Amino acid sequence: MSLSCTSIILLADIIALTIFFVCVLIKLGIPSNLSITYYMFDKKKRFLFPCLTMFFCCTAIPIWILMTYHASPWGSMFLGLPITTLICMLSVVASMHYKKNQKLLYFHYITAIVSAVCLVAWINIVAYSIAYVGTVILLAFVYAGIRTKTLKKSSLFWLETAAFYSLLFTLLTIDLFHVRI
Repeated sequence: MSLSCTSIILLADIIALTIFFVCVLIKLGIPSNLSITYYMFDKKKRFLFPCLTMFFCCTAIPIWILMTYHASPWGSMFLGLPITTLICMLSVVASMHYKKNQKLLYFHYITAIVSAVCLVAWINIVAYSIAYVGTVILLAFVYAGIRTKTLKKSSLFWLETAAFYSLLFTLLTIDLFHVRI
């Protein structure tokens, strides 16, 4: 089986996310959310989270939009989910200096949560035939949160990370196995 360009891009996203995830856990421990890593890293490494987010926006989201559009006759009705996620993730990056402005803080967190909710909603509505992929990943991260006793304190971190991985592995499964959604 040869990998398509789409699968290679999605694997690159998974690898980039994993490298970032491991670096965060090793250097910073388990943060309350992914965005806070911007402030937790020293100034030389603050670019990591915005770069990861932009990389995801430029690689995975266009694939997600195309898969949604071509999913099924009714799949295109849900193009708003990946497009909303793209807008929200770009807003997350644009509002990285949220600690300086209380209103920006709320905007930042609301757009991050909307992104995660759109990811999970798409998996369960459009890719419902393989929603178990995302569900298994979500349960794995919930289990990790329980095992590390950080599920309550870091619930947004676990939700965001699980949402990213769930989407990437769902898209990869669709592409690799030519799943009709």
